[in-house]
Amino acid sequence: MKLFPLSLAALSLLANPAAQAALKIVDSGKAKNFLYEQDAKALASNVQLVFRTGNLSDPQGKEGLANLAFEALLRGTKGKARKEFFAATERIGASLSTDTGSNRTIISLDALSDNLEPAIQLLAEAILQPGLKDEEINSLKQEEIAQISQELANNRSVLKRVARQALYRGTPLAFPPNGTTAGLNAITPDDVRGFLSAQVKAGNVVLAVMSNHNEALVKGWLEKAFANLPEGAAPPTPKLEFAPLVGRRLYVVDRAGSSTTEMAIAQRAYDAAYKDRDILEVGNFVFGGDMSSRLFVELRAKKGWTYGAYSFDRFLEIPRNHGGSFLIYAFPATDHTQDATLRALELYREYVSKGLTAKELEFAKRSLTNAYPFKFATSKSRLVARLYQFLDGAPLLEVPAYRKEINSLTRPKLLKAIQKIHDPENLAVVLVGDPAAIEKTKAAIPNLKETIVVADPEKELPSALPPKLEEKAATANP
Repeated sequence: MKLFPLSLAALSLLANPAAQAALKIVDSGKAKNFLYEQDAKALASNVQLVFRTGNLSDPQGKEGLANLAFEALLRGTKGKARKEFFAATERIGASLSTDTGSNRTIISLDALSDNLEPAIQLLAEAILQPGLKDEEINSLKQEEIAQISQELANNRSVLKRVARQALYRGTPLAFPPNGTTAGLNAITPDDVRGFLSAQVKAGNVVLAVMSNHNEALVKGWLEKAFANLPEGAAPPTPKLEFAPLVGRRLYVVDRAGSSTTEMAIAQRAYDAAYKDRDILEVGNFVFGGDMSSRLFVELRAKKGWTYGAYSFDRFLEIPRNHGGSFLIYAFPATDHTQDATLRALELYREYVSKGLTAKELEFAKRSLTNAYPFKFATSKSRLVARLYQFLDGAPLLEVPAYRKEINSLTRPKLLKAIQKIHDPENLAVVLVGDPAAIEKTKAAIPNLKETIVVADPEKELPSALPPKLEEKAATANP
């Protein structure tokens, strides 16, 4: 049996756990770490144990570590093998899952409300007494590698990976949370255990709960179950510095024989708390956010070039406190790759140049102000919105305040907001599909600065320009 040394702090914790109670649940003030939504009719409860740690904390060369480590927590405990642990959760009508993003990981517990207390105890057992056996970690690693292999066979998944590289190369955001094959292969069980030892701290935790139980009762269950959570804060995440997008750059992945082309036009955009975010949503609703949008009507309804055409601020991930992205996305038939790409670029230029018509703006106002209350129609959706606001500063306006902001919006104000963020001349175009169709499109894209052929979507792309030119471009395009 392989033995792993315990630190003095850990030995002290085991010897006198009550004296080391570290998790204090606070629902107000600067130390706030608890959100609660009570729903008297809820037969099932949800507990979200949030660590302020995501793949931004992945070491270079070990991409996928955060995701792998937190998933490993659910592969059995010191007292229960994996099958036994899952059986224990199923017996009480509970389930556990993990979701790792760029700056947070959520371990989510869903349970019958009648069994919430024992379900919380099982969650705590997974976090505080994880098995973390070599064989379980290595097995999980192989599962993750197999998943990546499947993704690489899917052109849309490849498009997302390359778009990340185009926007965020040189930072941990250049890779999705599940990492890369090479990164996962480099990770050892000791890496997983060491990562969790550094990140699973009381000062790194937020708890968000939806239940029919009294809030004070649930607080008591959580504080008792997590009393021995190690105190302290997690290591800080790295500061992000992005290379500027200078000119139009085309990123190409050749997939011979593809019947459609995955197409994206991408830029970095705003962070979650950006002051004009709700206003920009009005513009995007008309441009590409709905089936009545310009992109959809022009590329699909009128031309029939693609089955769908949209624009998003959340294609890669929703905007976070460190920033976000904006993508125009379509998947035209191979024969219409050039037509769809060029027309999308033209529509984008027109949108940034002229904004919306008066008729479009009024339609968007009515649609969005009427739809807004549905974002908070359930206790679970309200909890998710509050958690997003708490972690990333995302706006969470009451319905009257939102309607006042949107209904007072003018065309000049919207156009100014659009032009501050969007730039049709400095962007990345990503095409994944048949080489002949892409080559034809490449020759027709106006003002194309450079073409980068991506042989391996998992490998980090080099700087698209020599360092001196990048520095000069950064100075010229702040």
